[in-house]
Amino acid sequence: MGLILAVILLILDVAYIILRIQDYYLILLQSTDHTNPIALNILTLCLIALLTKRNWIFTLPICLIPFLLFVIYLIPIHEPKFEYLEAPNKTETLIIKHCSASLGETSYVYVFYKQVDNNGLIMKKK
Repeated sequence: MGLILAVILLILDVAYIILRIQDYYLILLQSTDHTNPIALNILTLCLIALLTKRNWIFTLPICLIPFLLFVIYLIPIHEPKFEYLEAPNKTETLIIKHCSASLGETSYVYVFYKQVDNNGLIMKKK
């Protein structure tokens, strides 16, 4: 079972990397950064570690340390928000990601994406 999960995780990671190289993003992740795939990897690797029935003394730190690092350092404080603007004839959708970061003064960031499939699952950075 652990090997099957590892192969599935590898396939998902390769697909994610290929999409990112070509500036495509999955809409259902509601994020364009790496936090969701990292969380998926951490959870899957912890599940694999638990399924191999290793000694809990080794499994617990292997699961807790990456999770704590993820929670402390990788979850952004200002989560981006997405706005969806549809064309009047409903043939195209423009997706606008906007977020603000504050370090003494506030900076606003806007990134534009185009929805590229009919199912509404993939968007491309413009």
